[in-house]
Amino acid sequence: MTEIHLEQEMARDVELEERLEKTRLELEQSRAECSRLAQIRDDVEAEVRELTASLFQVTNRLVRMRRLPSCFLAAFKTGFILVRDVVCVCW
Repeated sequence: MTEIHLEQEMARDVELEERLEKTRLELEQSRAECSRLAQIRDDVEAEVRELTASLFQVTNRLVRMRRLPSCFLAAFKTGFILVRDVVCVCW
């Protein structure tokens, strides 16, 4: 092999090593971005679960309140209940 061919191969090897290093760096950055996005996804999913649970609790409470007799519901809202002509304070 001639000296020119060796120099060309060495230059090609250097170029390939540079491309490889650049690709490794891009891969590392992509993995970091994937990890960051996965954490965001997990946080959003957790928040959705919490909000869904809260929504069901509020909905169940509203359904229970709708089932109460209207006079009791009004008394409950004001904090006073009239039981056989005696006023009770609800806290």
